[in-house]
Amino acid sequence: MKRKFFYWIFFIGLLVAILLSLFSIIFEKLFVLAHLLVHFQLQYFVVALVCTLGLLAMKKWYLASSGGIFMLLLYILLLHPIQLFAGEVERVDIFYMNSHYSNEDMQPIIEAIEEYSPKTIALVESNPLIVESLADIGLEPSVNHRSYASSCTVYTSNELSSMVEGQTHLPLCIVSYDDYDLITVHAHRPLGKANIKENVEFFDQLVAIIEDYEEAGRKFIIVGDFNATRYSSYFRSRFGKYVVTNLYSWMVNTPFALPIDHVITNMDVDFVRSGNLGSDHRALLVQINE
Repeated sequence: MKRKFFYWIFFIGLLVAILLSLFSIIFEKLFVLAHLLVHFQLQYFVVALVCTLGLLAMKKWYLASSGGIFMLLLYILLLHPIQLFAGEVERVDIFYMNSHYSNEDMQPIIEAIEEYSPKTIALVESNPLIVESLADIGLEPSVNHRSYASSCTVYTSNELSSMVEGQTHLPLCIVSYDDYDLITVHAHRPLGKANIKENVEFFDQLVAIIEDYEEAGRKFIIVGDFNATRYSSYFRSRFGKYVVTNLYSWMVNTPFALPIDHVITNMDVDFVRSGNLGSDHRALLVQINE
């Protein structure tokens, strides 16, 4: 009886993982629920792995083979492009982070910034407290959009060739250096059709900006919380060839972890993910190699 109970647990678990993955991939553009579920492909992979090993131990070869085929296809098509672990950097040129607008303890972020001494600090959901905390250590923003969760703020020690407060469908913070432009972005949470539609329009506007840079032969780096993973066809089709970092950055060390903070660039960069700094997001530390 006990063996039969575990058989059904493993079988149902594998079936649910496969169906959720397929449903989200196939119907992402039709249903809001599918769009939300599409971002959790790693979670489906983990559930399928556990259930497949369980069925294998119970000598259910046919079902275990089905789980193995599903995991292999999922890994090759979607999981492989995602970096599950951080790399290494010798220096930090750009410190990017979603500092979380409701965050009231900025000390870990301030200490990390003092430790890394980045040339540029790019923040989203930058509330007045983080701006005041950085002012206390002598830093004043080069560009600062105050717009609640869509806020973005950039600090830089480099000499700017120009500073622009860009306006698209959603706010941008743009700083222009002699050799490249840095754009900081924050998309809506994909909760509801209106937000998803607005994000897609925003992504299209970013693509137009990228095409302008490419046509002009200009280097660019876009950092931000896109509230989208590369598992989403909306994101992948627009930015797939430019994304260089897909580290799991949100709700890390929980079952809901997602790689939604990205670096999109036509430059040679390395990157690493920070430790826990008190926000629900980890910082991305970027080293420019050009």
